[in-house]
Amino acid sequence: GTPIDVGAVAAKAGIESAIMGTLWLMHTAAPNVPGPQLVNLLVQSCVDVSNAGFDNRTGWGRIDAAKAVRLARQAGGLGDLNGDAEIGGADMGLLLSDWGDCGAYGCAADLNEDGVVNGGDLGTLLSNWGGAS
Repeated sequence: GTPIDVGAVAAKAGIESAIMGTLWLMHTAAPNVPGPQLVNLLVQSCVDVSNAGFDNRTGWGRIDAAKAVRLARQAGGLGDLNGDAEIGGADMGLLLSDWGDCGAYGCAADLNEDGVVNGGDLGTLLSNWGGAS
């Protein structure tokens, strides 16, 4: 798709900090995903609050930061925990070091986002073994 001018969208909506904060979270979760792709994923994550799609009153809608980060992680290759564009032994080590309950703030190794790093996450990592996106 066509890249979106984040500055123009943010200026019209007056929510620059929310947009930039969410993009930062997305980049942190998936450092190998290019910026324009992150912006498109951010738009996909928005929840319509008025008319479907973009409108002049509400823009793309309300930002769903959790969904945006999930989409970025999926685009970046679930399991690339160290951001090196490869899913391998180093990522498995990070996953195993987070094994167990993630607590209130979650953890990067919780690939299926169920609040616990366990066999489900290990299975996801192994099924994506090799190059990340």
